[in-house]
Amino acid sequence: MPEKIAPKLMRKWLKMYDDGSPVDVIAKKSHRDVRTIKRYIEQAKHEKLAESVRGNIMMEAAQHHQEDLLGVVKDIMGELEADTNKPEITSEDADDLSSVELSTESSSYWELLRQHLPRDPLWDLIVKWKKAYADFADSCDAVHTITSDLLVEKCRCRIVNANTEPPFLFTRAAELICTEAMTRAMDGKPKTDIAALLKIDRKSGNVMSGGTIMAVAPGREDEFAGYIREVLGKVNDSDETTRVYYKYDTLKQANGKARRAAEDILMLGMIPGLCRICRKLGL
Repeated sequence: MPEKIAPKLMRKWLKMYDDGSPVDVIAKKSHRDVRTIKRYIEQAKHEKLAESVRGNIMMEAAQHHQEDLLGVVKDIMGELEADTNKPEITSEDADDLSSVELSTESSSYWELLRQHLPRDPLWDLIVKWKKAYADFADSCDAVHTITSDLLVEKCRCRIVNANTEPPFLFTRAAELICTEAMTRAMDGKPKTDIAALLKIDRKSGNVMSGGTIMAVAPGREDEFAGYIREVLGKVNDSDETTRVYYKYDTLKQANGKARRAAEDILMLGMIPGLCRICRKLGL
């Protein structure tokens, strides 16, 4: 039965050989047959090569893993940076924004990133940003509600999405008023000037702002235009619109803090800590 040689001894013989010692000299020093030395030097070579290949594969896998994790942080940054633009929240999407979720949260790497950084301030700051966004959406929804209510109260007609028996208001009338009021609150100036752009087409009975039809009221065009101006003034001065300003300011601050936390991680150039995948890689 061939002698069983310990791996440590095989590696020692290989090192001696790589350092320039002939096989017969190694055999003499080790009190072994030359054929034994040759066989185990070759085995040690193969094992060393296999270990090197495994090490390179593991290193490459770990590098890809890090790149994927950093990609999640970059995606978070991208979504937060997109939010730095002034949101234009319509009545249709205000309810959807009452519960905000980053698209990256559906990624399996979101969970892995949290395992790597369980106590990083980023997570609490994202929660605060979500709360601020939801509060902002609620304040926008309140402006939409008061706008629609005032329009119906003043014009005494329905707000519709498509043509029907006049008189009626289009939903875009409320949307335009809300957008102007909220932009004025957030920016200090309106995106457009509905009142200045209001015009009447007596042939069709349309009341328009620019090229947008806000209402159809044949014979009552001047009356409806006056109501629209009056509602715009009341919405501009409403508590609901004032709250948009404060909620938006809170949202900006929460966004900035979350972005800075994400930037801090990216500046490291790597994600510290371990996750279940790291452990499978033997890291």
